[in-house]
Amino acid sequence: MKNKIRSFIVTIVVLGFSLLAWEGIGKLLNIITSNSIQRVVSELILAIIGSVILLVFGLLRVIKPSFKGIKEGLFAGTTIIVLSALFLISGLTGVNEHELIPASEIILFIIEMIFIGVAEEILFRGFVLNRMYEIFGKDTYKGVLLSIVSSAVFFGIPHLLNALEPQISFGSALIQMVLVIPMGIIFGAAYHRSKRNIWLCVFLHALLDATSLISTGILWGVTEQESIGSYNAMKIIPLLIYTGTAIWVIRKEKIMQ
Repeated sequence: MKNKIRSFIVTIVVLGFSLLAWEGIGKLLNIITSNSIQRVVSELILAIIGSVILLVFGLLRVIKPSFKGIKEGLFAGTTIIVLSALFLISGLTGVNEHELIPASEIILFIIEMIFIGVAEEILFRGFVLNRMYEIFGKDTYKGVLLSIVSSAVFFGIPHLLNALEPQISFGSALIQMVLVIPMGIIFGAAYHRSKRNIWLCVFLHALLDATSLISTGILWGVTEQESIGSYNAMKIIPLLIYTGTAIWVIRKEKIMQ
């Protein structure tokens, strides 16, 4: 028990220091380069930090490309795919009414979304979820459930850091955190059901982030900070969808298949 508690604390500390270091580097980059390039480089740095952590903890194997469990993982992520399609359609319907940002900015946005998927999945599913497996176990439903839910909570809480941005209120950041936790459960379920295929989760994560931002107008100049800053009580609808899906995908008869 003491070893498990120690492992839990070590995981929290490593995650915390990694995110704080990444946040500091991001602020520094923001001073010396353009905002778009800063975000791309910042996410690349987080991916590198996550990979180093995997190496240190003997988990580098989790980023090995695999075609295992793709069907099962996609099934767990069905809601993500459907919502992403709806977000994309919603965003593209407004294209003709606005002037698009330059093509170079669109390319940087796409690269950023890919890097976000890679960085956050390496850190939260690759590192945190696998550490939770070591603590709670992955051979029983209780162990898998505790691992996925706890890693999703750790995934959600850091989004409160967005409140440090002047355009984002603490309330909006809090709403985002509450939204992200059930999303983290869905990503965790997809990871588990795909036999820990992290690249499937990268795809789902990048797809959802990109399309949700497109739906709020990022292609015609609405910034990521403005998008998050607009979060309000109306987000109860996607929250209910994410939460219902999370409960569905982690039920015993499916998650232990």
